[in-house]
Amino acid sequence: MIAARGRYEGSIESIAPTISPIFGINNLEGVNTAVTGQLMPANFTTLSPAVLVQFLLNPGQVIFDVIAAKKRLLAPSSKSSLWSWTHCGSRLCNITT
Repeated sequence: MIAARGRYEGSIESIAPTISPIFGINNLEGVNTAVTGQLMPANFTTLSPAVLVQFLLNPGQVIFDVIAAKKRLLAPSSKSSLWSWTHCGSRLCNITT
C-alpha cells in the first residue's frame, strides 16, 4: 500500500516540469599558470549558475501512469478481491486470480 501511494505521488509529480537551480563556486588563492606559461599570483572566485529543467515530452504516457498508479492504489481497498493488476508489456492488465 505504501509503495502504491509512492508510485501514485511520483506519477502526479511528473505532470509538472522539474526546475532545479545549481550554483557552483570555485575559489583560487595562490599561484596560477598564465597564458605565457609563467606562474603568477592569483586570487579570484568564480560563480557558475545553472538551471536544470526536466519535462516529460510524452503526455499520453504521463496520463497513463497516473491512471494506472491510481488503480493500483485503490485495488486493495476495493470490495472485489478477485482482480489483481499487473503489467502486460507496456500497458496495465487486470487478471483474475
